[in-house]
Amino acid sequence: MFKKKFNKQLLFLKSVNRIYKGNNLVYVDFMDMPAKLGKAWHFLLKYSSSNYLSDNFSESVTNWIFWFYERNPGIRFNYTKNNLYSISLLDPKQKRIEIKIKE
Repeated sequence: MFKKKFNKQLLFLKSVNRIYKGNNLVYVDFMDMPAKLGKAWHFLLKYSSSNYLSDNFSESVTNWIFWFYERNPGIRFNYTKNNLYSISLLDPKQKRIEIKIKE
């Protein structure tokens, strides 16, 4: 439905790498661009959910975001044929998450 109704905005979101696929779902990072997306922003807002990387992220009332295990984040750089394709680390509950790199 989004693709049909807001194709121009969809193409824009793809061009700025704001669409992610994982867990058989599609995630769109759109929150900081209401003016740019217009009515598409309001459409997407109805489907907002927690972060696609982990359900264990949280924030404080002062907007401090807790998204990694502070004692030992366990950072790993993942390569294929000498090309960095992702960075993985532990979320606040020590579940390993992976952030894909698009070059």
